[in-house]
Amino acid sequence: SPASSAATAEIEAAGWIRTRFGADAKLDAPPFSFTYGGKSFADWVKQCDATKEHSKLDEHRTRHVHAYSDPQTGLTVRCEAIEYHDFPILEWTLYFKNAGAKDTAILEDIQPLDSRFERPEQGEFLLHHHRGSSARPAIPLWRISSAGSRSRAAASAWSVDTEAVSVSIPNQSAGR
Repeated sequence: SPASSAATAEIEAAGWIRTRFGADAKLDAPPFSFTYGGKSFADWVKQCDATKEHSKLDEHRTRHVHAYSDPQTGLTVRCEAIEYHDFPILEWTLYFKNAGAKDTAILEDIQPLDSRFERPEQGEFLLHHHRGSSARPAIPLWRISSAGSRSRAAASAWSVDTEAVSVSIPNQSAGR
């Protein structure tokens, strides 16, 4: 039934959020990535001090903060995420700061969302996203991703544009 499919989708979304930002989340596998000084995030994070904190903002929202600090170079990366409890949504922002005395190495290929989504054998993903900025209104977009296909939805790290993404499986959740 559509109601049970919607409930299943919300449970799966809550699981995705918990795995990446919950109390037991692993700090070395967030849903974002970048390259720093020629090293992938996966390699760079091994030399960092990493912390996480969680605070309830109100009855509907929890703030999750993952922070990474490179003691050798002074680069600090902070991911601030807001989890909404009344709807399966999580939004996050990455902050980069040079806390060292010298220039940092090159920071490139910033991927604010770098994650894999899997689906059942039947059905297709429907990738919902929008692109907009303070200079132009958000434009809702969508694209279908079939089995074996890859989609990339990203904005330039230096652009004022923003992009939001959600994934659904048609005929398996309400409100497609």
